[in-house]
Amino acid sequence: MLVSILVPILGPVFVLSVCIFVHELGHLLACLVSGVRVEKFSLGFGKRLFGRTYNGCEYQIAVIPFGGYVKMAGGDLPHEGKAEKDELHSKPFYIKAFVVLSGILMNLLLGCFLLWVVFIVGVPYHPSVIGDLEEKAPADIAGIKPKDRILKIGKDDVSEWKDVTKTIMLNPGKQLDFVLMRGSETIEKKVLVENVEGIGYIGASCLIEPRIGEFVSGFPAEKAGLKKGDLVLFVDTERVESWEEMTYAVRAKKDEFSLLVERGRENLTFHLKPVITEEGTGTFGRIGVLPLIPIKRYSPIIALPKAVSETKEMLILNIVGLWKLITGKLSLKMASGPIGIIQMSAAVAKTGFINLLQLTAVISICLAVINILPIPIADGGVVFIFFIEAIRRKPFSEKFYQRVSQVGFAMIITLFLFITLNDLTKIF
Repeated sequence: MLVSILVPILGPVFVLSVCIFVHELGHLLACLVSGVRVEKFSLGFGKRLFGRTYNGCEYQIAVIPFGGYVKMAGGDLPHEGKAEKDELHSKPFYIKAFVVLSGILMNLLLGCFLLWVVFIVGVPYHPSVIGDLEEKAPADIAGIKPKDRILKIGKDDVSEWKDVTKTIMLNPGKQLDFVLMRGSETIEKKVLVENVEGIGYIGASCLIEPRIGEFVSGFPAEKAGLKKGDLVLFVDTERVESWEEMTYAVRAKKDEFSLLVERGRENLTFHLKPVITEEGTGTFGRIGVLPLIPIKRYSPIIALPKAVSETKEMLILNIVGLWKLITGKLSLKMASGPIGIIQMSAAVAKTGFINLLQLTAVISICLAVINILPIPIADGGVVFIFFIEAIRRKPFSEKFYQRVSQVGFAMIITLFLFITLNDLTKIF
């Protein structure tokens, strides 16, 4: 009971704390190697809980655990310091840029490291085989059928469903050439990808076998004697070939029914009485099972280049997505802020620590992309100002910095309020 309460709370704390803390740690390490004096490094915000001073820097742990901060000598503005050589603003442009951008680099390295760990432990593997099709959706209209294996989309070979999803999402409104394997025959289909809020959609899902993975404790499936790995063949007299088909068949049951399953070399029949639950205006049967998802594991050596490649792909996807948001090609409804991240982290935390690590990697890479933007307050904006100062060979006035800070703060607050409202709209 206590675990079920704490997990949704600690999940978001873990994700946000790790991503922000590692970002600030990047600034600290860059300062140490660049000769920039650091006055304080804090793990968390607010009132100090405990800490110690080492080499003139106060290292502390604060009461609010979200992230941390670095206080560098000379303050945030060039006019606040004493022009001493160990202050950030006394350093040449390339050192200042390195210190500021080091947080972004650390977020990318964190994302890559976490993905490396995830690939070693194992990731869900879904082959590029069609499962369910939405009636009259683009895939259905094009003549694609369940169990078709997608071999190529355009010029790109695909073998996993995530490759299919990525290609479709990035090509809304475009016609894509699909090469499919249907039985022993290779066929080609042209699919006009639907544009949904700036994201491509064809109305197809990957094939998930009706093979039992986990059980919900106390529900009929566990009580009936079903086991992990059982392949469901029939729900009563209805043949099922995918998890979706099995789910639809079971949800329609109100009274006792039978499951014919394949276990090893024998077929077994089980009789179950579903638990009836209310969803919306309808009632549905449940037996308490989750699908068995194949897990693919990699050796540490093979996982490393795969993690680097995945980090690169995520970086490009984030940049493309951000550009589409700015240019209006992607609906702002698709953006998520702190509430969305907290909600997502809480949900993912319930599914396991490895999934939470994967989400942390995604958010860390996303944080790197946001911080590199050339807007005031963001790291990219700070470096852009340093660059202009290097060209004009003198710092901007104190009034200019104040105005830039005010504009940047107003932009961040406006964006924060908009995205928070967007998150709340999604929830309610």
